[in-house]
Amino acid sequence: MSATGTGSAGLCGEVEEQLAEVIDGTARPSLYEHIAGCDACRDLRHDAARAAEAAAAAGADFRPADDFAEALLRRIEAARPSEGATSGAVLRAVPEAGHREATDDARRGEATADARHGEAAADARDSDVRAGEAIDDARDSDVRAGEATADARTGG
Repeated sequence: MSATGTGSAGLCGEVEEQLAEVIDGTARPSLYEHIAGCDACRDLRHDAARAAEAAAAAGADFRPADDFAEALLRRIEAARPSEGATSGAVLRAVPEAGHREATDDARRGEATADARHGEAAADARDSDVRAGEAIDDARDSDVRAGEATADARTGG
């Protein structure tokens, strides 16, 4: 059930402004009560919690892109539903171009992690190539063994 009305719109803004405190569990209780009844704020809290988990999983050396905060705020602003919108409207609010921009921003922030994992991925591909070559060699050996068996049977 989506919360509507003048008071809840103000609380939506407070949830957005105090999102870090909401995620940390240090926000005032009335914000949590509002989130429980407001689909848009509940979705916002869920998305922010997922982003915080991803950043925490990236490790201590994680460094977001220089314009990460500004890009995130632009995306939040673009996704803000109009007054009286239902939760379904929130899902349709982010245009595809905004999604691509946010994805590009996130990728720039992941460049450090990608560089770390790039060598591991290259090593894995090299290992797959070596395994494929070993399988091909084994097949060739089986073919040669089969030919030798056929020669022995025919006396050739």
